[in-house]
Amino acid sequence: MPCQSYFEEDADLVQAKRERAQMKEEVDQVTRYLCATMRYIEQRMPAPAKSELFGQTPGLAEWWRHHQELDEQRITQEALAKLSIEERKLLEKHFLKNTPLVR
Repeated sequence: MPCQSYFEEDADLVQAKRERAQMKEEVDQVTRYLCATMRYIEQRMPAPAKSELFGQTPGLAEWWRHHQELDEQRITQEALAKLSIEERKLLEKHFLKNTPLVR
């Protein structure tokens, strides 16, 4: 087996990968904007206006709930990653009896 690959990627493939990365970054940025907007709406808009907004925008309420769940999972994983194995075992033992944190 050679120490390096002598395969040159097709120029179209390289361009497609570059475009995909750029599109992903744009979608991530728009998602951050939408998330900030939804947080603002959630904190400042009266309940009837929020209900009207969700009623007029099919899928928005479901997207927002799902996005919040994903954020919670991400934040939890980031916090757990900062703990040592011993700390995770203690947390599991004393607070999260049905949720294993150490695998």
